[in-house]
Amino acid sequence: MASRAKTRAMWSKRVAAFVLSGQSRRVWCAAHGVSVGSLDAWRYRLQREAVSGLVPVVVAEPVPSATVIELSSGSVTLRLPPETDAAWLAALVRALSLPC
Repeated sequence: MASRAKTRAMWSKRVAAFVLSGQSRRVWCAAHGVSVGSLDAWRYRLQREAVSGLVPVVVAEPVPSATVIELSSGSVTLRLPPETDAAWLAALVRALSLPC
């Protein structure tokens, strides 16, 4: 059986994949063999945990020498290329900050 940390990490990745997919909850869950109730419960749980650790984010032009943009929250880390569109990144941060 998976440890709590592994289960949390797995669901963190699933929730991030769902958010990035742009699909409805039902469509995404059907495609990934996950119940909508489980997805909703984990989105709520992870959001509740993240609220206490939110920090302001400023999206700026990429630094020419940067090889990666890294965003971390808890056990979730996103690594993006420096040419990542700033507007898309801002929308992603807003979407991840919304209550479930």
